Amino acid sequence: MVSLLIIFLIIFKKIGDEIIVKPQEQLQQARDEIAINTQRLDLAIKASKIGIWDWDIEKNNLIWDNQMYKLYGIDKNKFTNAYESWLKSLHPDDKERSEIEVQNALTKNKELDTEFKILKANGEIRNIRALGTTTLDSEGHPLRMTGVNWDITNEKKVEADISDSTVEEINFPTIVNEIIDSLKLSFDDKLEYKINISANNKVRCQTTRVIQVLTNLISNAIKYQDKDKPQNYVSINISDYKEGAQIIVEDNGLGIPEEYHKKVFSMFERFHPNISFGSGLGMSIIKKHIDALGGEIIFTSSKDGSKFTLTIPNRS
Repeated sequence: MVSLLIIFLIIFKKIGDEIIVKPQEQLQQARDEIAINTQRLDLAIKASKIGIWDWDIEKNNLIWDNQMYKLYGIDKNKFTNAYESWLKSLHPDDKERSEIEVQNALTKNKELDTEFKILKANGEIRNIRALGTTTLDSEGHPLRMTGVNWDITNEKKVEADISDSTVEEINFPTIVNEIIDSLKLSFDDKLEYKINISANNKVRCQTTRVIQVLTNLISNAIKYQDKDKPQNYVSINISDYKEGAQIIVEDNGLGIPEEYHKKVFSMFERFHPNISFGSGLGMSIIKKHIDALGGEIIFTSSKDGSKFTLTIPNRS
């Protein structure tokens, strides 16, 4: 349903002022409503980092918006606006399958709903999700296909990590330091880190899940700093808890608005969309990891910051 809504909104945006002629006052009101909805749609598309494309099949003219060029890492001036240009961007492993899926969508009047890998000019491989819908002429021949693309590389990485069931002893100091060093490369980070690791228990569990949890929590502390405070910090305290470990990640950032407290771990929830954009999956992924580890997670949050307390049992 969400996919269909996205496509419908895109098509609605393109028709612009092509509305039924009405009396002048109603006509102006309809135009004003279209302008407002278009602004909202533009903001939603920008926030979600969705790329929009439109393919005139008869003329073989493929039009991309600016986000599409960013997704594929292609210079706009070097794009030939042809279907073949898109094919050249596909990873060799996915090229044949993806082309067949597009042709099936055209010839069988099906919606395009697929995933594929692309290979950027710098050698980087990214995972892309694609949706598209076909417009037919009066005789049922395809005229054009309009659709969207967005990057799902992080989601695929999480899926791969979750499938790793290796149980090993956790080296908390090493993991925490590596996560922080990695995040500092990705963010303009002026955060103060307060690290206290006193755990002595030898905790065995799926390390990849613990890494995902800590990475998400610490990156949230970085993204949602309160710029009005003189010094932002995140503290990470890890101690023994029964035969396992307790992890407390606390910051003095913006906090989570109270209206979201009951659905913090729900999917597609974004608490500060005007500050940082994303899929809204981070907290739900954290909860899934903790559940899979057999642990627990609780939180408190206010305008003074957020505190997450996790327990990780030992899997001997």
